[in-house]
Amino acid sequence: MVLRQVISNIIKYVLIFQIVLISQLLIGEDIRQFEENSDKLKLEGSVVSSSYLKSVSLCESYWGSHFHDKAYKETVFINNAIGLNWVWDVLSNAGKFPFNIIDRLQAKLLENDTVYPSVIIKQDGVDITNTSHDEVVGRKINLSVEVFPEDLNVKNIHWTIPGVRVKNYTYTNLKSTLTKLAPRDLRNSSISYYWVSGGNGQKVECTVDINGRTYKGEAKFNIKRPTAIMASMTGKVSINKIKGILLLSYETPITHGFYIIANAFYPIGFTGSFQFVQIADKWLHRIRLNNGDWYRHSGTKLFDTVASYPQYDDSPAMELLSTFDKAEVSDSFESYLMFKPSGKDSIWVPLVVIKNLSWSGKATRKSVDIWSLDHCNNNHNPRCSYTTNFPEWNGNILKLQWVKE
Repeated sequence: MVLRQVISNIIKYVLIFQIVLISQLLIGEDIRQFEENSDKLKLEGSVVSSSYLKSVSLCESYWGSHFHDKAYKETVFINNAIGLNWVWDVLSNAGKFPFNIIDRLQAKLLENDTVYPSVIIKQDGVDITNTSHDEVVGRKINLSVEVFPEDLNVKNIHWTIPGVRVKNYTYTNLKSTLTKLAPRDLRNSSISYYWVSGGNGQKVECTVDINGRTYKGEAKFNIKRPTAIMASMTGKVSINKIKGILLLSYETPITHGFYIIANAFYPIGFTGSFQFVQIADKWLHRIRLNNGDWYRHSGTKLFDTVASYPQYDDSPAMELLSTFDKAEVSDSFESYLMFKPSGKDSIWVPLVVIKNLSWSGKATRKSVDIWSLDHCNNNHNPRCSYTTNFPEWNGNILKLQWVKE
């Protein structure tokens, strides 16, 4: 028994001596070369000790599975200044052989306050730190931040998210609701949002404060966005009977007020749906009753219609009745082409818009069924433009009431 114990101790200390001796031989010139290329092993200005890495490599060859904790090796960082003293101390006081070297090394690192925290960014629970991947506008992005070691006192979390992004966008025929990211949202450990603008290399960063120092994690996104174009073809303002109804209208018996057509292409690797949303940026209809009283039917930022891609037409109008002798119209519409990617919790986002789809007209009744067009105007074939602005409204044209002036 005594002989076995003596042999065991000899083997243990021979191994320890080999590790220390070889590590000492490897420091010197290799450290200089390591420092010259240290950008490959940097994390927030902290560099893995060359001697530590070499010692771990040697220990790994002796004790195998004890060093196969990938998360540990990727996240525990120490100063170059700490040399072989602590390695010798940990090994020589490790107790029985074989032993759990990982626990001993971590304990020593914490004792010497030499752990450099790792800030980990996750998307839907998957680590994406220091990676780059494709996403698409309108798809929900769920991010969270974690810090290793987990028991550190983390303060002042702050997210930096580039580009145009929103927290949510919903709508009904009566109201749209655009929710922007608030400053408090950027200070939580988890955050959800949608990108509206596209662009490659969008770098998301999350910084945290630990023991008076700031640490950062980051991930890059290539935000894809459909390419799209819209065109308008406008008609004329006239007084005509359309389907037996006398109208002051933005149309003729053979033309519509405006005709909208679009062409859009999905980004590679993504699918979804397209649609048009039209709102009345300004709506003003006035009539003068036969007794001389004026009434108006008016509003701004009103929902008008949702239309199917790739084309639609519209012919706004006012019916001319014998109960009044004057009629005036001044309307302006905006038509948005929207995109919604496939997938759960996606939202509609704007791609292009045509503004100033406007028309106006004034008419006077000459007799029971005879009206004259006193004035008319319309914006001829307005062009589309790229947009990241959402259509917003707080009412519906069909819900407006006539009000006496």
